[in-house]
Amino acid sequence: MKIKKLFFLIIILFTLTGCENKEESLNDKAKSEIDFLSTRFISIINKLNNITFENYKVISEKAELSKESANEKESEDSSSSQNEKSEKVEKSSESKDVKSMQISPNTILTPTTTEIDWKTIKNDIENIYYSWNTIILDLYQLNIKNDDILGFSSGLDKATINIKNEDKANSILAISNLYSFLPRYADTIYSDETNKNIIKTKDFILKSYSLVETHDWNNAKSEVIKALESFKFVTGDMNYAKDNMYKVNKCYVLLNELENSMDLKDKEIYYIKYKNLLEELVML
Repeated sequence: MKIKKLFFLIIILFTLTGCENKEESLNDKAKSEIDFLSTRFISIINKLNNITFENYKVISEKAELSKESANEKESEDSSSSQNEKSEKVEKSSESKDVKSMQISPNTILTPTTTEIDWKTIKNDIENIYYSWNTIILDLYQLNIKNDDILGFSSGLDKATINIKNEDKANSILAISNLYSFLPRYADTIYSDETNKNIIKTKDFILKSYSLVETHDWNNAKSEVIKALESFKFVTGDMNYAKDNMYKVNKCYVLLNELENSMDLKDKEIYYIKYKNLLEELVML
């Protein structure tokens, strides 16, 4: 009898352990999915203002050669082997086109282009649907509120419509609204307050970004102040701050820098400080 009881106890323990491991595995997967959505939304919202974390961009340009110059080029190339040719000269009746590559500064004040790459953005937002089809099932299993799941789906549709119509201001607002669902998911999925508040900090900053687009500077500043308050939970976590001291301190300084610049009501200054801050926040 004792052996049977022990046997059943072992089975129950294995079952409970298996369920716990499965739940932990699903939680880890959901955290990765939140990181994925966060990265994608920040990328899209930045592209809408041609903001990139890279300060230089490689640009391909066409340099037109006269027919005489092109013939000279062909004559020089004929003396070298085919493998040694560094450029391909396309023949035409009057002129020759040669592609040249150069590195150009790509900053807020010196952008390489002011045109929005709507084609890439449309591709990005459509690809999120494919990921969402899987993420939505995981969120249901983790008992995320139905309203928060359905609200995201509806928001994704609105964002897609605005992007399809190439409506910049409303696209930025729609993406910001989509991002606001991530802290709600994190409240259930994450067990530690630090990671919850890192996501909340990003959320407040993206809200301020969307408000700056419509020149609502007062409310934009209020969102930055909320971001600072949220980030204090991160700086107050001594264990986390100890392992990430440099990054945490830098983010806190950059948050204060952003707040201090809000009264200037200058978009370019805001974007410079926003870019510097987000570049560090995404590394936490």
